[in-house]
Formats: sequence, C-alpha cells, structure tokens
Amino acid sequence: RFTFSDLPAGVVTLEAFEAATNTAASAQATVVADQTVTQDLNLTVGGSVAGTVRSGGVPVSGAQVTLSASNGSFTATTGADGRYQIDRIVPGNLAVLAVDPASGLRGRATGSLGLSGQTVTLDIALAATGTVRGTVFRAGGATPAAGVQVSINRNLSGLPATITSDGQGRYSFDLVPLGAFTIDVADAATGDRGRA
Repeated sequence: RFTFSDLPAGVVTLEAFEAATNTAASAQATVVADQTVTQDLNLTVGGSVAGTVRSGGVPVSGAQVTLSASNGSFTATTGADGRYQIDRIVPGNLAVLAVDPASGLRGRATGSLGLSGQTVTLDIALAATGTVRGTVFRAGGATPAAGVQVSINRNLSGLPATITSDGQGRYSFDLVPLGAFTIDVADAATGDRGRA
C-alpha cells in the first residue's frame, strides 16, 4: 500500500518500478480537493516506444509505423502532429519502420529498451528510397558466390551496411536513399574481392 498526502487538485501520474522482476506500472488519477482518491497499480513487463515521423522536418500525419521487438511486431498510425506511441514492449532491441502511404517515402530507426516502465524515443526521418539487389559471381561470371560479405556505402541509419550472400549468391539492401552508391564484396575464404 502507498499514500501521498496534501497533493494539489488536478491530474497526477503514478509510476512504480520493481528492479528485481523488471516490471513497472503507471496510471493517471484525478485529485479532488478534500477527498481521498484510490488508484491501484498493476506491475507488468514492458515499456513504451514513442516518436515523431517527419519528412523534410515537417511532421507527417497518417504514416504507418511498424515496430519489431523481441515480443512481436506492432503497428500504429501517426496522429495529426506526426507522433506515434506503442506500449507494452518487452525490453530489448527495437527497430521501427515508417511509411507515408501518400508519398511512398520511408524511414527507419533502431534503439533499445532497457527497463520496464521506460519510454524510448525513436524519431524517424522519411526519405525517398529504393532497394538494391543482385547476385555475386565468382571470377568468370558463371558460378554464384555463396556466403561472401557484401557491403553498401549508402543506407539509412540503423540498417546493416554489410550482409552475407545467400546460397545462390544473392543479396538485397532495403531502404537505400536515392543517389549513387558502391557495393563491395569480399570472400574471406579465397581473398577474392569485387566492386560495383
């Protein structure tokens, strides 16, 4: 049980955190003059991810936001102010993708939620992007090169800049900003390299 006395009238936020179980709770209550208000708190695992989606510095309303976390995938739509918030996210690594259906612009941000009850802010800047994909071939151009490192020098923040080609030598980079880019390939087993 807990009690707070002599609070001013108005809306207050109560928050609780238990380190031993990494659980937290929060709730709002309205304090009324000369009255006692009861507000229970239920500890749960999870925190919140919030932010603003912008294009050219201007908030984007109606953008579709997809959050990938260790406890699943969650979606939200930005409000008139370009803001989104997704609650009950288990602590761990996060990746947020935003798409503006009207313009087709996309953006991505990554981060980490450390504690239940914490709110992580991940703002997203939208940009015109495309996908770069291809196949890596061994010298001679006939045999696909599987399991080699493929790097790109131009991608959105938070995305892997180096990946490994698949069993057929294929690779793919998403959310590549428009403009020139360089692809570098390195095979650690043979020492062979390539660039496009």
